[in-house]
Amino acid sequence: MTGAVVAGFVLMTAGAAGAETIRVAVVEKAKEARLSSSGPLRFLDTKGTALPLSPGRQASVRAQGGGLAVGDQPVGRSVRLLSSGESLVVDGVSYPGGIEIRAVEGERLQIVNHVDIETYVAGVVPREVPAAWDIEVLKAQAVLARTYALALRQRSAGQAFDIGAGVDHQAYSGESALHPKVQEAVRSTRGEVLAYKGELAEAVYHAYCGGVTENAADVWGRDFPYLKSVRSECRLGDTPATWTYRIDASDLARRLRAAGIDFSGAVTAVEPADLSQTGRIRTVRVKTAEGPREMRGIDFRKAVGPDLIKSTRFTIEPEGGGFRFAGHGSGHGVGLCQHGARAMADGKAGYREILARYFPGTGVIPWSKVKKNNQVRLVNR
Repeated sequence: MTGAVVAGFVLMTAGAAGAETIRVAVVEKAKEARLSSSGPLRFLDTKGTALPLSPGRQASVRAQGGGLAVGDQPVGRSVRLLSSGESLVVDGVSYPGGIEIRAVEGERLQIVNHVDIETYVAGVVPREVPAAWDIEVLKAQAVLARTYALALRQRSAGQAFDIGAGVDHQAYSGESALHPKVQEAVRSTRGEVLAYKGELAEAVYHAYCGGVTENAADVWGRDFPYLKSVRSECRLGDTPATWTYRIDASDLARRLRAAGIDFSGAVTAVEPADLSQTGRIRTVRVKTAEGPREMRGIDFRKAVGPDLIKSTRFTIEPEGGGFRFAGHGSGHGVGLCQHGARAMADGKAGYREILARYFPGTGVIPWSKVKKNNQVRLVNR
């Protein structure tokens, strides 16, 4: 019985013969999670032995006493989950493959989806670009999503998971966003990655560059020969080209402190300290009663909220006890501009041509031919 159960977990996590598997943290820190499936749930311990539980098709798992409990039954610090149904549902989101649940510090639990890389990519692409876009854009996005995930996996040995499921890495929601057109794009690029001199490229991307992409060195302080600024015509459709956001000075101070910027007193002014050649803010100067504090533009954006400060291409004006930001574009501006890729596809460019435009000097090659390494990668957002 135990051997059969272990084999079942391997089959669910490895996919087809020779397929690559990736571990995605779909829940990183939660007190409790609700699980369900179309078939009976089965829980295994870390050795693959079936636990004496009969939860049926639904169960709740919670962090308790430094470990986990399924319902009221303690089950140790880590369990694996199988189902006789087609997929597993975690807090309303359906995931293919296998699920691993472990207790983490702070009386919280973590849930990791072990999934075939191609299935994973099919779950990422429609969260990153609309499935209604030209299939060549979807193919380009599939290559980048696959490359980015495999690059993170290369350096995650010994860690609990390879990649997160949020926008800090790549947005992923399992089977909830699957689309036939996206699945076709993933199938037609199966196993393909973006490489530079035989190694995985930094496959970063963003929504809208505002007409020109950014040099990686001006954002992250690291230079890459294929991540240079390029001109980019964009097709926005109904997407606004510009944005504005106002924040009270007290709220700004609170957010900066929460992000680890050490100062007391009120924020009296915010201004750009250094601009890149494309007009994006490399360094922000925040003036306080204690004196000025400087931080990278991307760190300032993250501290305030990347959904509020949509890019680092903005101006700042004082306004009624706070500050108004007026900006252009969305995202860090490095690598693929998704709306630019859309415009290229409208002009009949294929996905390889699109990728060559935004990553000059790179090529699309099979993953099997990539030189493996564990270099530290860039952050995608």
